[in-house]
Amino acid sequence: MQTWIYKRGEQKGIERGIEHGMEKGTMLARKALVPLSDTRFGAMPAELRERVQAARDLELVERWCDLVSRGTREDVNRALGEG
Repeated sequence: MQTWIYKRGEQKGIERGIEHGMEKGTMLARKALVPLSDTRFGAMPAELRERVQAARDLELVERWCDLVSRGTREDVNRALGEG
């Protein structure tokens, strides 16, 4: 029989694993975004590059990746430049 403490510890471990996975996914998406943009549009402006590297929201970075792969340079600059 699993105790309440064991179950609580197990749940915390699962939550930490998910959090770690999300952080790693965000890091990998950020890492891919700049070279993809550079390949499609030329060198990304430094201020946008800094914004990408500072991003911590996986869904936002994924949207940016999608935009870079499909949008125009103006669309990308506008989206990444928004505060």
